[in-house]
Parts: sequence; structure tokens; C-alpha cells
Amino acid sequence: MTSTTSPRPTTSIRPTTSTSEQPDPGGKPWQDQIFGLASNPNDPTQAAIIIGCAAGKPTDISSVALTIDEAIQSEVDPRVYVALARLKDGVELGEYQVTAKCGGKTLSFTFRVIGDEQSGGKTPVLGKPGKGKKNSQIGFTPRGGVETGVGGTA
Repeated sequence: MTSTTSPRPTTSIRPTTSTSEQPDPGGKPWQDQIFGLASNPNDPTQAAIIIGCAAGKPTDISSVALTIDEAIQSEVDPRVYVALARLKDGVELGEYQVTAKCGGKTLSFTFRVIGDEQSGGKTPVLGKPGKGKKNSQIGFTPRGGVETGVGGTA
């Protein structure tokens, strides 16, 4: 007895869209980049560096003016990472760069270290507390509220 089998129908699996092909939240095509520094209004010598990298966790995040912690992935968009930074002691006022590696690309962002108004412009800071002004270091306007945890009290 011989049996014949008919060929099974083949199905094609459509590749999923990579995160780099998905638009950013504003609907624009995604671009790997350092979005900017968001200074801490309570301590303007500290900032969060916001990095977009669809290839995965950015590496070699550095600046001659900043001490930078390891980047942490956003829970909202897996292409976005945040690294906390502090102004190094003895940094002069002026323009500096922060760089990071993303896949095979080097990303960079230029920022300014300015003088704090309360010290007569002599103390270097990354930004000014309160509303953004001409010399503010925030490269974009943050959206949404601050995530502080589950809301429990100590």
C-alpha cells in the first residue's frame, strides 16, 4: 500500500517591524540621538541625559564635564535610555559635548555650563531652577508627570 501525501500549504511569516522603523511618539520617523539634558531643578549640578537608541543600550556615554552613571532603559519606550549625570568639580563655564555609542554610530549633543544666578554667575551649573530661560540646558520640554514609585510612605 502506497500512500500519497499532498504538500502542505506554506505560510509566509511577515517580519515584524523593528523599533527603529516605528515612528517616535510625535509621529516622526525614529532617529537615534541624544535628545538632551534635563537639569534637576533642586540641584542644577545634576541632570538626566536622554538618549534614543533603537540598536539597544547605548555604551561609552561620556563627557569631560560630567560624571555619568550607567544608562537605564525607559519602561515606556524601549528605544529610550536615561543616564544620570553630575557636573565634575572644577569645570569651567562654556560649551561641552556628551557622546554615546549606539550600534555602530557615535551620537553627540552639545550643552552649556552656565553661571548660577544666585552666586552672581560664578558657580557652574547645568541649568537654572524654575522656568526655562535663554540659557536653560533642557533640549526639549519634558511631558507627563514624574514617576516616583508606588506611592507608599516610609
